[in-house]
Amino acid sequence: MATVDRYALHGEIASGGTASVYFARVRGSGGFSRVVAVKRLHAELAKDAQFRAMLLDEARVAARIRHPNVVPVIDVVDRADELCLVMEYVAGISLSRLRRDAIERAEPVSPAVAVAIAVDVLRGLHAAHEAAGADGEPLRLVHRDVSPQNVIVGADGIARVVDFGIAKAVGSAQTTTVGDVKGKAAYMAPEQLRGEAVDRRCDVFAAGIVLWELLCSKRLFAADSPPASMMRILEVDPEAPSALAAGVPPALDAAILRSLSRDRDKRFATAEAMADALQAAIVVATPRAVATWVEEMSGDVLRARAAEVAAIEAIEATLPAPVVAEPPVTTRRSASWRLRLLGGLAVAALATLAARSALRGRDRTVESGGRATPPSASVESVRSSGPGVTPTPPPANDPPVTPVDVGADKPAAAGTSPAAARSRMPSRTPAPARTAKSDRCSPPYVVDAKGIHVMKPECL
Repeated sequence: MATVDRYALHGEIASGGTASVYFARVRGSGGFSRVVAVKRLHAELAKDAQFRAMLLDEARVAARIRHPNVVPVIDVVDRADELCLVMEYVAGISLSRLRRDAIERAEPVSPAVAVAIAVDVLRGLHAAHEAAGADGEPLRLVHRDVSPQNVIVGADGIARVVDFGIAKAVGSAQTTTVGDVKGKAAYMAPEQLRGEAVDRRCDVFAAGIVLWELLCSKRLFAADSPPASMMRILEVDPEAPSALAAGVPPALDAAILRSLSRDRDKRFATAEAMADALQAAIVVATPRAVATWVEEMSGDVLRARAAEVAAIEAIEATLPAPVVAEPPVTTRRSASWRLRLLGGLAVAALATLAARSALRGRDRTVESGGRATPPSASVESVRSSGPGVTPTPPPANDPPVTPVDVGADKPAAAGTSPAAARSRMPSRTPAPARTAKSDRCSPPYVVDAKGIHVMKPECL
């Protein structure tokens, strides 16, 4: 099982001269998965600039067409040695396979079913012809390769156009000069064979051939060689389908033959005009009726492909879920966060240290007998403390602290309790000098009117 970018390739669906189409599965996060079709350029052509340009043009052009009758391109894988288009997988069968199965079974296609398929193709082609670029300007797109191989009829009864590989559009990376001939010889318009400039009426001519062959169960301009087919297109007038197929009304004959006119000016001007004419000529089959016909013709192929899709899903279900990498945290963010954390811790530590220093300074003030140390001196002493370091004394010009006499020699008022006496003390009042204290504290108490000994506050 090969893997291209995020797509796991499985069995081959179809192969052509320039690319092969594979079943593939893409898986994403959250259990997302999807089966898609991957058109992979052959290895020997993947390095060819012209073929790479052609496939990239197909992707660019198809991305501009949004219509239910066109298979969308949803992704491109462009590498040095790989080039792939990722398309929506359609459970269906190519119109060439369905027509071949009908011929082998000798079961002609009913006009209602054939016209229903042709109308879907024409609606898809008209959407392509009307597509505009990102700037809003018309691309003037021409498919140039409308054929049964490039029409898929789904199990849902809807026909879809695929493969815009040689489409001609304004601004294409690949250049096609006048005289170049591209496409399948048996489905080319006369002007295309002559190498003249082509427009949307070229696709109208090819769609008329596809419908004629589906109704008549035979090839219209096919011959033994491409040049012989080209000569038939330029020289042979096609028969009316009603001459070879039953149930074709005259109005349908007229619409088909008009689309096959060698003079482009006599054809329908647009694919949409031809689709309208076909629907006016006959009652077309419903999608359910078309789906029933597809099942009758190629039901075994549809079932085989459904089984292959189921097998792919079973295989992929056993594989580990894809790992989705977490977005990396940048070094700058990590370092900044660490710096902020360390800074916060440092600030907290300094605040704690300052608070403790303030407390120690206050305690020393109380214990020193009335000499209050200025905050700056307290902080400085804390900073300079340590082995072999003498604390810095307060500045010499600080005003002296005068001891305050709180009236210790005065007896307490009668009836005043010791607690009340203490409560009258001014808070954080400096104590008297040591010499005065020794004189006043002998004795260290007074006797109140009731004969109770009350300690002098300054002697406590």
